[in-house]
Amino acid sequence: MALVGCVVNGISSRKRRVELVLLNEKLRALVAKLAAVEQSDAAADAYTPAGEATAKGKRALAAGSFADAVAAFTQACQLAATAGDAEAELAALKGLAAAQLRQGSSDAALSTLLRALEVSKPMSASGVGDAAVLGSLGDVYAEMGDLEKAGTAYDEYMTAME
Repeated sequence: MALVGCVVNGISSRKRRVELVLLNEKLRALVAKLAAVEQSDAAADAYTPAGEATAKGKRALAAGSFADAVAAFTQACQLAATAGDAEAELAALKGLAAAQLRQGSSDAALSTLLRALEVSKPMSASGVGDAAVLGSLGDVYAEMGDLEKAGTAYDEYMTAME
């Protein structure tokens, strides 16, 4: 009887391992796609006033000056909205949410990410929204303890990346 249990557990464990390997490969591919998108976004950012403010915010964020980053990204959001540049506004909103989250303001980051999702929906081919925003939403929901919404956001993230 014990032998049967060991065999069943071994088969079950092997199946889970294969599933984890496949999931890991998918996630690595998604991260590579996101890195390529981020690099192209960074190059495009530098040529507009909103892009310059976003770059300033990114530098402040990297330096750990979260208050300065929030100020720069907020300015970038305003400049982009005034210029009608949805892509620049989306980049600024994502940066603003990251800075707010690092400041410990999960509620503000959530609000900013929801705004970013609304800005990104018309730009996405699937109409779901920006995949990076969906992934960040999942992170914020998880940090806030709302695992159901986190799971939903992560599922939408995976769908948007495929």
